[in-house]
Amino acid sequence: MPARQSLIKSFVAAIVIAVACLTVGFTAEADSPFSISIHTAFLQLGIDLDVKLGSLHLHASWSALPAIDRLANQTAGGRF
Repeated sequence: MPARQSLIKSFVAAIVIAVACLTVGFTAEADSPFSISIHTAFLQLGIDLDVKLGSLHLHASWSALPAIDRLANQTAGGRF
C-alpha cells in the first residue's frame, strides 16, 4: 500500500506542476521568457500551438483536413 500511495502522490504532484506551467504559459506576454499561445486556423479547421522557453521556440499545428496539411508542406518544400 505505501508504494501505491507514493505513486498517487507523485501523479497528483505532476498534474499540479503541469497545470501551473500551463497557467503561467497561457497568461504570459508574448515577449516573456516562457509563453504558450494557441491560434485557431479557421479555414483549415485546425489549431497552431507555439511554445517559447527562453531562446527555444517550438511550433506544432493540427488540421482536421489532412489534405491541406500535405499541400502546405509540399508548397513549403518539405516532405510529407
